[in-house]
Amino acid sequence: MTPEVEAAVTTPIVAAAAVIALLLLFISSGATRAFGTIAHESGHMAVGIFTGHTIKYFEVKIGGEGTTYYAGWRWGPGRILTAAAGYVTPPLLGLGGAALFDAGHIPLLLWTAVVLLVLTLFHAEREWTTFLVLLLVAATGYVALYGTPVLKTGFAAGLVWLLLFDGLYSAAVAGKQQGTDPDRLFRDTLIPRTLWKLGFIVVAVVCLWKGARLMVP
Repeated sequence: MTPEVEAAVTTPIVAAAAVIALLLLFISSGATRAFGTIAHESGHMAVGIFTGHTIKYFEVKIGGEGTTYYAGWRWGPGRILTAAAGYVTPPLLGLGGAALFDAGHIPLLLWTAVVLLVLTLFHAEREWTTFLVLLLVAATGYVALYGTPVLKTGFAAGLVWLLLFDGLYSAAVAGKQQGTDPDRLFRDTLIPRTLWKLGFIVVAVVCLWKGARLMVP
């Protein structure tokens, strides 16, 4: 950790980033949740590719919801893992970001976010989805290149908090409607939707708890 970063990592900055992330999540949830939705769909795509599925594309809708489309969506353990990956990816990414933040690797955290976002562009569909990803890439890249230590620290903390908070929020409001992840998992495994939802909430709570302990100086 450089002296500049160490001086910038203060409790007020980290706490302010947490408050702003929470306010954005509840005041403008549609726009703010797009970041968590991109992470959610990225989890589906990464595990889908790893388990041998062909990813057609993903899209983020105006309200913040997202969908990933597959080719040859065959039943099996790979499909179950792919469906389960969505809700656990944002909190796990947030926990990983909190670990980097705690270690003082603020630039690495920001550039990792840029790289992961750029990778999603290969499967982005629709103008709105591409615009959102490019906007996040541009904002994060600008801060990483030209931001002051305080701005970099606050922005990086905000990204981590958004992933952690959105992970819990999304799991808590996960629906039982046809086509949602808990519904797909129920139809593939016969495990009740409520148990899947509870599992997602537990993962999100543990990541938030551990991530908060790492984030607070």
